[in-house]
Amino acid sequence: MLKTNRLAIMGLFVALMSVSAWMRIPLPTPLGMTYLTFQTAVAILAALLLTPWEAFITMAVYLALGLVGLPVFANPAFAGLGYLASPTFGYLIGFMLGAPLGSLFLNRTPPELPDDLKVRGLLKGIETEQTTHVPGQYNFGQCFMAALVVIMVVFSCGIFYTWAYSRWVLGVPVAFATLTTVTSAFLWLKDTVLGALVASIAPRLRAIIDRS
Repeated sequence: MLKTNRLAIMGLFVALMSVSAWMRIPLPTPLGMTYLTFQTAVAILAALLLTPWEAFITMAVYLALGLVGLPVFANPAFAGLGYLASPTFGYLIGFMLGAPLGSLFLNRTPPELPDDLKVRGLLKGIETEQTTHVPGQYNFGQCFMAALVVIMVVFSCGIFYTWAYSRWVLGVPVAFATLTTVTSAFLWLKDTVLGALVASIAPRLRAIIDRS
């Protein structure tokens, strides 16, 4: 069973996803208007601070709140289940898949140990180090690679959903190359920069959370 503090952190991420959706800047695309938000950065932070299961539940709860009609999504032209008809709904699916996959990628390798937590001993006259799992000691490189996993999943889901929407809903097939426009490149660059910033602070935040 999840501890109270872990549930509180998950609830905070649901709120952050909602707030970051409202901080939107409209951008044109071949299929209409999309919005620049900071939701991918929040999903990255969730991947770096939560377990895969916690990250999945958090994003699923956020998605469920929007689908039942609460105004937590970025595009005001759609609401509730009607958001399924939004060409950008795939990005929301990407959050739900990308955050746990990024967390899974990060947690696949043991974290680094600070020097004062390494257990040293002598074995046949040779000094050895015995490492144990100490949460919260992931470095920037590990966190940034996990952030890139989240970004790739989010954009893959988003672009594929937009392509499928244009082909089978609008009946106007659009090539993948058309969807990879300057706007998409700008969004990718923005999320990569934000991912690097999040990865730079995540190790310390994770250590604080794991000690609480």
